[in-house]
Amino acid sequence: MKYYILILLLLIGGFASAQQTNVLLANDTTATPKMDAKVALPFGNLTKNRLVGAVDVIKGENLMHSSDYNVESVLAGQAPGLIVTKGAGDPGIDNTWLKIRGLSRGGSEDSPLIVIDGIANRSLSSITLEEIESIEVLKDVTAKMLYGSKAANGVIQVTTKRGYNGKKKISFSGEYGIKAPSVLPDYVTSAQYARLYNQARINDGLEPIYSDEDIAGYENPSILYPNVDYYDEFLKSNTSFQRVNAQLIGGDDNTQYFLNVGYVGEKGLENIGKQQTFNRLNVRSNLDYEVNEVLSMFLDIAGRMDMWERADISNNAFFDALSSHRPNDYPLYVSQQPDIDSLGWSPRVSENLVGELARSGYLNTKNYYAQTNIGIQLDLNKYVSGLTAGAYLTFDVYNEIKLGKSLDYSRIAPSDMTRIGTDVLESEESRKGDDMKQNVGIVGSIDYLKKWGDHDFQLNFASVTQTLSRKATLDGRSTQQDEKSVNLGLRANYVFKGKYTLEGTTSYMGSDKFTKDNRWGLFGGGGLGWIASNEDFLKGSKIINYLKLKGAFGVMGYDRQGDDAFDYLLYEDFYVSSGSFRTGEKNSTIDYGWKASQIGNPDLTFEK
Repeated sequence: MKYYILILLLLIGGFASAQQTNVLLANDTTATPKMDAKVALPFGNLTKNRLVGAVDVIKGENLMHSSDYNVESVLAGQAPGLIVTKGAGDPGIDNTWLKIRGLSRGGSEDSPLIVIDGIANRSLSSITLEEIESIEVLKDVTAKMLYGSKAANGVIQVTTKRGYNGKKKISFSGEYGIKAPSVLPDYVTSAQYARLYNQARINDGLEPIYSDEDIAGYENPSILYPNVDYYDEFLKSNTSFQRVNAQLIGGDDNTQYFLNVGYVGEKGLENIGKQQTFNRLNVRSNLDYEVNEVLSMFLDIAGRMDMWERADISNNAFFDALSSHRPNDYPLYVSQQPDIDSLGWSPRVSENLVGELARSGYLNTKNYYAQTNIGIQLDLNKYVSGLTAGAYLTFDVYNEIKLGKSLDYSRIAPSDMTRIGTDVLESEESRKGDDMKQNVGIVGSIDYLKKWGDHDFQLNFASVTQTLSRKATLDGRSTQQDEKSVNLGLRANYVFKGKYTLEGTTSYMGSDKFTKDNRWGLFGGGGLGWIASNEDFLKGSKIINYLKLKGAFGVMGYDRQGDDAFDYLLYEDFYVSSGSFRTGEKNSTIDYGWKASQIGNPDLTFEK
């Protein structure tokens, strides 16, 4: 979709800011990279000078350039090696696929791990752009090792905004815009279709179906000779969207707070019948409180509700019909004027698209997201110089509920005006879907920093235990196997004379998808870095102000994720009944046969 923003003042303000930035950069010819800035890594921060892994940092303010409210879409072009593929633009649904450094396994198995505020198994669709402080794209083994067995395809790590010690700030933004399709297909008319279809049959040695009289009829459309341009009839040329956001941030010496509240609304392109609508409400609150010089606490609570209302036809089915219904299949109406009680019918396709949008019923979907982090931070510097520790508990809930009515409508055959089917215009509302996911995590970390002379040492240890549960309650309870994982990770980073960096990372990974003998695996990696521009022979160079060489190597375990993930109990043998046979007197006894449905592999373990 193209986005046309109607608030010109925003565009003018953005242009002025860009002009000012360009001037500053042009005048600052001696600028050097800020390599002492901290980069968020799994369970610890490192300065850019210390990094040996491949990490790209995307600041939250750099994502606000677009009117697109979906985080995945806005990431396009923001980091080298991050491939963003945009799918259909359904209201409120971001059909976007992310890959880091290309394809490896195919399908969902190439998707990176999504981590939000230190917790995996969260979705980028659960946050808004206004809540993001930064996004780190972790590419190689040393950068992502501490996230364990789900991180082999890379990691998209999101850090949300927090409060600060300073004067509170209140901000408000509103946006209204128009969306229009970038391009739509242009299909042939009924007369053109008839001629081409006849030619295709002639090419195959068959007799034409459409006579000259039929083709002449399609040239002057009527009820018996329809000529329907479905894209023109059923789609508007554009639709609208709006976005409103309010933010409060601030704090003092003891308490810092961040609060964000937002709303997004969007409509579909349907021109007939029930127009699809989408509304989203979101709120996030991050609170930090310093109890004393040793102990501080934090509480993060986020919630979001997505609401869709549409006719009882999916977006895929709707657009499939737009493209597959032939222009001469049926007249939309068999009356001179549009009349919902006089819908046309075709023996080739049973449905009339007008009826599908206006009389098939409706489907209302509500998605509820809730995320909670509660934890403590310990500054133990007064006891052991450079020592800090922390722990937190996380609990996430996702629930999708679908309610609707499935109705039916009659159609009329234009050839003899026979009514096909029966109108069913009333029925009880029923539950069409009820799915739930729970994500529980316990995280503990210990950090140690030590400097002496030319030496600089940093150690990060983390323990992560997570359980992801999925349940569906429609048509009886069904519960999938919980996905449980444990990871114990250690990172050691050493810098000598501010020029030479040595780093080692290791993870002891546990997954309940394997037998007890193969459930645990120890993996590791290492990297080297050299800041050549700090050497005497490059100091003062007018050509090179910063030059760093680095490399990393390691092996990770992977128990796979997505639709093609390792299933549970693949190490067990299973048998199912297959056929029967009779024995005994007069074949009165029935015995049943069995066959193997799965031959287990007890040696199955982590992919490397």
